Amino acid sequence: MQAMSTADNAFSGTLPSELGRLSLMKYTYLLGNQFSGSIPTELGRWSDVIWLSLNDNLLSGPLPSEVGLFSIIKEFPLQNNALESELPTEVGQLQLLRQLDVSQNQFTGTLRTEFARLTRLETLQMHGNQFSGPLVTTRDDLSMGNLTKLVMLDLSSNAFTGSIPDCWKALALLEEFDIHNNQISGNVPVTLSAWGSTIRKVDLSSNALSGWLPMDLFEAWRNVTYLDIAGNEFLSGTFPGAYCERTRLLPDDEYTLVLGFDCSDRFCGCNCTSCSPWTNGTRR
Repeated sequence: MQAMSTADNAFSGTLPSELGRLSLMKYTYLLGNQFSGSIPTELGRWSDVIWLSLNDNLLSGPLPSEVGLFSIIKEFPLQNNALESELPTEVGQLQLLRQLDVSQNQFTGTLRTEFARLTRLETLQMHGNQFSGPLVTTRDDLSMGNLTKLVMLDLSSNAFTGSIPDCWKALALLEEFDIHNNQISGNVPVTLSAWGSTIRKVDLSSNALSGWLPMDLFEAWRNVTYLDIAGNEFLSGTFPGAYCERTRLLPDDEYTLVLGFDCSDRFCGCNCTSCSPWTNGTRR
């Protein structure tokens, strides 16, 4: 057997260790059930698996280190379970992986430097866990800046600290960047202007970011349609009037701007006329 699907049913119970005997498995979709208990270590025998969906179940316990044996896996969604503990270092061996979603679990630990080896990764979603520690690493060769194919990076609703790494400017294909609801501090690096017209969504809200709002950065993000910087400690700067102007030109469902302050009073770069519909990030 090379493919199996039980997706979107009401199957329950634990995943049997006997699944490991299906050593030729390539595509397995077990999502959307009520499977519970731990992920069997015997699944490590699936050395040819390409797609393994375990998301939207009740799975618990740690992610077994045997997942490092999935040498050609490309899609590995694990979101919406109750998985816990730190991600194993062996995740860094999944070098053909394109999508990793571990969101809405109970994972702990830091942002693993081993992720930097996943150079084909296009989507990394880690929101809604208990990850902590700094976003930056002291080793350039193990930097998240190596993930140059990344299109979506979502680290929101964790307990990450420290500053936004300057090396993330290398994520030139990034379209969605979400770090809201963490403890990120320091300035927003103006070097992130390198994301240019590619970036569409930026959510920096509910952190401890401070200092200047770099106008050059926001002007470079000229195609952003969602921007949220509320709940930070920005001191001063000039907010580009073009952003406020979009609130007048584009429908509500196409553009969202959340400042968290009255831009007509503080950071307006448009003589305040276009900012006037905005107070504390909501339309009057």
